[in-house]
Amino acid sequence: MTSGATIQEISFDCRNAATLACFWGNLLERPWGWRPAPGGVVDAGSTHLLFQVVPEPKNSPKNRLHLDVEVDDLAQGVARAESLGATRLDEFYDEDGDGFVVMHDPEQNEFCVVSQPGGGWSRLLASIATSPGVDPYALPPVLRTASFTLRRVREDDAEDLLACYAAPEAWPLFNTDHCTSDFRCVNTEQVQEAIAFWLTDGEANRYLRFAVVDRTSGTAVGTLEMFGRPADTWNDVAWGLLRLDLAPAFETPEHLRELFALADGFFDLFAVERILTRVPGHTPRHEAALGAAFAPFDWSRPGSTGAYLAKTRRSRPALPRP
Repeated sequence: MTSGATIQEISFDCRNAATLACFWGNLLERPWGWRPAPGGVVDAGSTHLLFQVVPEPKNSPKNRLHLDVEVDDLAQGVARAESLGATRLDEFYDEDGDGFVVMHDPEQNEFCVVSQPGGGWSRLLASIATSPGVDPYALPPVLRTASFTLRRVREDDAEDLLACYAAPEAWPLFNTDHCTSDFRCVNTEQVQEAIAFWLTDGEANRYLRFAVVDRTSGTAVGTLEMFGRPADTWNDVAWGLLRLDLAPAFETPEHLRELFALADGFFDLFAVERILTRVPGHTPRHEAALGAAFAPFDWSRPGSTGAYLAKTRRSRPALPRP
């Protein structure tokens, strides 16, 4: 009988789990998240990266990185490792049958042999990576839908985004209320200027502009902006605003439904109870927003124009943040 050994995750010892998970998630353009325990998690595709805060300094003899090796049978997996030259250091078991054994390989590198009969640990890591639990303005998340990856816009997206911002048919859908520009561009340099503005002004005024990246081509095909604000004269609950700019080729019901469905995760991520978006009527975008449970909303805030839709949820406790 085989022990069925596979890499469960790669674990990193660190001082700031959220910051490192943000770095690696954005470098790999993969979803990531954070909780006080177990720490920062990146969905790296075939495995997870786990970042855990430890008291030992970086120059400690302890490895800063180790593999967690999952096996079907813990005793058998440990015995097999020992037969190959590993040594046992410590072990832990819980009442659910999950457990792990800390070991040294033949060159004294730490690794863990782990077992999770119910699969609860893997489900926990997956849930963290899809629900960031951080301040999104300081530690920008990476989100995924079936068709798109969303990560913070970069200046090198400008050439791709010209297909969106230089398209006259896309311009009527831009929500430029309370903006300093209409973002109607005719060349890459103008798009670069817009991106530089979003990055600088977004940091100062707490909004996040994502690039919407087509997962098939790797091309940025639009942007999505989101921010949250406390309750005020025009909203009785904490509210957020979603702006969506897309290249005309992606202004389809299927793609729009995917993007508006992100609102469900934005409630927690941006700590809001209502999300507004400006959508012209009698358009595929309007129908997609209605299908995502947005509804007409009378928003009389000065400077706001056109028809707004809103999606509201019932309050619940916010996730802890680093």
